[in-house]
Amino acid sequence: RHAARTALAVLALLNAGESSSDPRIKSAVDFMMKTPTTGVYALGLRCSVWLMLPPSPAARAAMQHDAEILMASMKLKGIARGMYDYIPTPKTLSYSHSRSQYAVLGMWAAAQSGMEIPDQYWQVVEAAWKQHQNPNGGWGYLHPSQTTAELSVTPGMTAVGGASLLNTR
Repeated sequence: RHAARTALAVLALLNAGESSSDPRIKSAVDFMMKTPTTGVYALGLRCSVWLMLPPSPAARAAMQHDAEILMASMKLKGIARGMYDYIPTPKTLSYSHSRSQYAVLGMWAAAQSGMEIPDQYWQVVEAAWKQHQNPNGGWGYLHPSQTTAELSVTPGMTAVGGASLLNTR
């Protein structure tokens, strides 16, 4: 949890214009570089941070490492195909759109950094988000067939669905 919270705070500060050379940011980045992380939220956020740092071998290696974990943890079967769970476990069918959007954001950051992300990855993810779209055009936390009426569509998850489809482009 600390890795995800740290990455979120650093990402927010960098997006707000703070310098990556600020000692407080550098300290947080050093913490992230040294902290083993497997959670999808943290990995996706960290990839977004690595993208915002000045190019360096360390940032490139961290991006490569985190993106490889994300790539390997995408669900490959059933209704969860193209989605993600909290922890990289591609063999289970547990997933949510919230978790999945962080993975997609991380993979997008990796692609923006120059990493080669296979076209098939983006095709699978795009197909999944389209398949999971509610007939009314929105998204909820899960596939429409797996949710109750009150959870079937939310404004936040609809924004996530649209953004995830944009990232696949």
